[in-house]
Amino acid sequence: MGLFSRSKEPEGPLPSLTVYISTPEDTVFHPDDTVTGHVSFSTPVPLTPQALEVNFWGMSTVWLRTSHSTGPSDNRSTEYHHYRDNAPLFQVSTNVLDTLLPPPYFVPNETYTFPFQFRVPAGTSSNRSGFYKSDDEAPWTVQPHPLPPTMLWCTSTSSTKEYPDHAFIEYG
Repeated sequence: MGLFSRSKEPEGPLPSLTVYISTPEDTVFHPDDTVTGHVSFSTPVPLTPQALEVNFWGMSTVWLRTSHSTGPSDNRSTEYHHYRDNAPLFQVSTNVLDTLLPPPYFVPNETYTFPFQFRVPAGTSSNRSGFYKSDDEAPWTVQPHPLPPTMLWCTSTSSTKEYPDHAFIEYG
């Protein structure tokens, strides 16, 4: 048995958790809008959880690759440079059990519903000073700024997130 080996016994049954948003699927949220919904929860075994958290987040991800070829065509070499960055835009969390005292006891095979709501932040919550070689280099900004819309950019050869040359902004 290795240091990190896993037990051969099967894991017990896991609880079921589903998050529902109250607005139509194609709704576009703007800064200061309120996102409402509920969490549906059921468990196959008795539980008394201390928390049941719902997270709302935004992330900007970039992976670009540049290449530079040198030498004559019969002895050409290519040098590649990869540039990656994952910048959190914000994260908001709420414990949907926070108002329930004492913590609830969940009975097996019952479904429980807990409402939640978030306000979409007006801007990013992080300051990225010191993350880059030069914080003042245009067009980048390291200070908090208004939230950008969702987007996906990729080249024809990078149609998935597994390959370089893509950038995206996502919220979840």
